[in-house]
Amino acid sequence: MARLPRLLRGGGEEAAPPVVAAAPEPARTGRFAAALGTAVLAAALGPDQTGNVDPLRHSDGAPDGPPPAVAGPLLAQLCVDPDLEWFYGALDDDASRALMVSLFAFRLLGARKVRLPLADGRMDAAIARVTGELRIEEGSVDLEFLGWRGDRYDLTPAGFPIVLDSHPLNITAMLFEQYRAPGHPEVGVRPGDRVIDGGGCWGDTALYFAHLGGPEGRVRTFEFEPANLRRLHGNLALNEGLRDRIDIDERALWRATGEDLSFTSFGPATNVSDRGGEGALRVPSAAVDTLAAEGALDRVDFLKLDIEGAELEALRGAEATLRRDRPRLAIALYHKPEDWTTIPRFLDGLGLGYRFSLGHFTVHAEETVLFAWT
Repeated sequence: MARLPRLLRGGGEEAAPPVVAAAPEPARTGRFAAALGTAVLAAALGPDQTGNVDPLRHSDGAPDGPPPAVAGPLLAQLCVDPDLEWFYGALDDDASRALMVSLFAFRLLGARKVRLPLADGRMDAAIARVTGELRIEEGSVDLEFLGWRGDRYDLTPAGFPIVLDSHPLNITAMLFEQYRAPGHPEVGVRPGDRVIDGGGCWGDTALYFAHLGGPEGRVRTFEFEPANLRRLHGNLALNEGLRDRIDIDERALWRATGEDLSFTSFGPATNVSDRGGEGALRVPSAAVDTLAAEGALDRVDFLKLDIEGAELEALRGAEATLRRDRPRLAIALYHKPEDWTTIPRFLDGLGLGYRFSLGHFTVHAEETVLFAWT
């Protein structure tokens, strides 16, 4: 897939240069092109949407989509992309295909014209529950990110016996079970599972997986950013019944073990690079395929990757494990535009029979997850 403008990454507010593209050629277009073109035309000619914003993420209102001079040529480019057409056809269910169309329409037109599924009232209800019933203490901790103060939450009323200090954005994600496939309950953590939690951040997902995996399960959570680690350790300490099921690995998941990667601390949005950079911090890498040899995990049943753009590199470092164990997968699909096709193409190319569905867990452009299972 051609490298698309940054506005498709998930942060639609980023500027994108105009794209020069020919009009769609009928012989090259297919079901995705037709569905996307129809959706964009209907939304563009329809009424403006009101109240279509998550105040926790965009307190000043949702960002607009790209200007028409960019959106029009970009739509033409998307409609003749054979890899996007392939992925649309490879999705396992109609709901995932409809979601893919909505997500691309949202990136093209913005929140003023397109409403994503959770904007039907479910997100508003989740925010009200998080900031009301589940919050037991306000301003309990400094999250060391963008000046945010974390609140303390007790998720027991929601069915998860977990107490943690976090931001309400993370708690709404837990209510929607962001790493469990909608309509495909088999794509989730099961009792006794060996789980890799790629992108441990503040410990919320590790605790969630530890609860689902039960006393016989095991979670290995990967986190290296210093402020994130402080909060992760603090949250594990609040959950004595779950913390013994979790191992913390302070390396960065990557295509190989032992590489010296660079990063600049930016809380939950910290990403790694193998290119270095002035003033960058350093972190050693780890590949999933070496964990068994290290005695860390004897198998992998469930692999979650939400690691700020390093997902494909981590999958390349897990190929032998994927072939051996065929784990269920939950992979973030919004950090890089090309991930929409390079990640499912990689998995499909293994010849293991992976099937795909999509989930999306916000009312804005971020938090799209690819679920895969055999």
